[in-house]
Amino acid sequence: AILSEITVQQDPTVDAVVVCEPSANCAASSASYINELPTNGGVQVKLIGENFVMSDTVTVSLVNEASNVEFSAENCAVVSNDTVLCDAPKGYGANLVWKVKFNTEAVTAPLVAVSYASPSISSATMDVDPSSSPATALDTRGDRTVYITGANFGFDGMPQGDVSSLISVSYGVDGILYPATLLAASHSST
Repeated sequence: AILSEITVQQDPTVDAVVVCEPSANCAASSASYINELPTNGGVQVKLIGENFVMSDTVTVSLVNEASNVEFSAENCAVVSNDTVLCDAPKGYGANLVWKVKFNTEAVTAPLVAVSYASPSISSATMDVDPSSSPATALDTRGDRTVYITGANFGFDGMPQGDVSSLISVSYGVDGILYPATLLAASHSST
């Protein structure tokens, strides 16, 4: 009698997708995780599942299904039969879902909505130097430049149309707002 061993490769499954803290060793089982992605990426994403094959090509992206905007992760690699690591995509928005492919086959990822961090302002000054005096009073006639510094205003390389549709600035009190004109936007960490 001739016996032969037949190996059947099962399809990969993704049970969880987590975003690691910026300084965490994402491959470690003790890595700490965050709830929101920074708009400029800079963190790792970890896919946890089973039946991953080291030679598979993996593509991972975040999709806003309402607007059909997609942000692709980079440097995705299968590191074990149950772990894939990627560099998180740069992006913006809320309630995005993960899209995962192994080679060319789509794999269902957990339908947990993911959001990018909201913008935060650390200073508003009348000078390009964020440590200068704060902009506390503005003339309602306009013609003043205010430098707003913060985090998560978007990302470098963001299409200009996206910048102008996503970033708006206004100022005022008592419910009266005066629109401001966006002269330039930089999306570095500040």
